[in-house]
Amino acid sequence: MEGYEYLISHELFDTYNLAELKDDGVTAKGKIAGWESNAQEKRIDLILTNRQVPVECSKVIFNNKNKLVVSNHFGVEVKIKNID
Repeated sequence: MEGYEYLISHELFDTYNLAELKDDGVTAKGKIAGWESNAQEKRIDLILTNRQVPVECSKVIFNNKNKLVVSNHFGVEVKIKNID
């Protein structure tokens, strides 16, 4: 079992979970061909790290709220605090 839950609990850190400030995290809207999930909103684009870092904020971009849409799913932007 090496899905998201396993990796996040054993090997990697999701910067969305580490962020002090974050939006809803939705990076894809609507049905996606070949996906079993009926959820209309999904968080499928991630930024992962191999160590815990101080994340100031995480936000979805290219979603018509933060920059124009350029793809059928959106991008993610994070701001890492200065870690001297």
